[in-house]
Amino acid sequence: MTIPVYVVMSAYGAERVRQSGQSAFIGLAAGAGADGVEIRRELFDGASRPLTFLREQLRNHALQAVYSAPEAVFLPDATLAHEALRLALSEAETLGARHLKFSLGHYAPESPLQPLADALAGHPVRLLVENDQTAHGGSIERLRAFFDASAAAGIGVGMTFDIGNWYWSGQSPLEAAAALAPYVEYIHCKGAQPSPRGWRATVPEAGIGDWRGVLAQLPCSAPRGLEFPLQGGDASGLTRHYVSMLGIEGNSHE
Repeated sequence: MTIPVYVVMSAYGAERVRQSGQSAFIGLAAGAGADGVEIRRELFDGASRPLTFLREQLRNHALQAVYSAPEAVFLPDATLAHEALRLALSEAETLGARHLKFSLGHYAPESPLQPLADALAGHPVRLLVENDQTAHGGSIERLRAFFDASAAAGIGVGMTFDIGNWYWSGQSPLEAAAALAPYVEYIHCKGAQPSPRGWRATVPEAGIGDWRGVLAQLPCSAPRGLEFPLQGGDASGLTRHYVSMLGIEGNSHE
């Protein structure tokens, strides 16, 4: 069984992608056999967001898309970030993305969920909430509470499970996988290594921990995103290698 693999545009280097435009890397990802890409709002150069142009490129290459916005679902006062969510949903729809990725933000037990249900009702784009690198947005307990409450309220929200980010937030990826697997619909694959300045992202096999063991606990149907450096003399060859490696189910059990 093959598993869909997406390429996260930041994998090619933030400055390089900002200068060249994300459109310059769509063909590279497609040529390497990827099933989709993750378009990142923060990598657009200035205020210009050529979403319609990118949509046509994605369609021409038969690629799916996730749209990632550096925003949180809940504000510091634990209320919904209405405007940020409304704008990002509209942008994701223009792009033709199936999914929109946000971080959790400052969710609390008292956070009202009906406004979130209203914002998502009837929308063609599905919201995926990611564990980020902060203590509040990368907490297993808080994320599980949010997903449990959303499911109980009948709100269709999935999870982006970032394997590497758990190290930044001081959590165990294996424990997180065991607790959150029922909600996972997309996986960010990257390793993490300690460095003098804190953690740094690496290719999965160079990071600490049992990344294959984590993948083995997560749904095989969830697309896997390459979110680690694919920079070097042969970016195409590197992309092709990891698309192939992560797209084979057996690799998660080796």
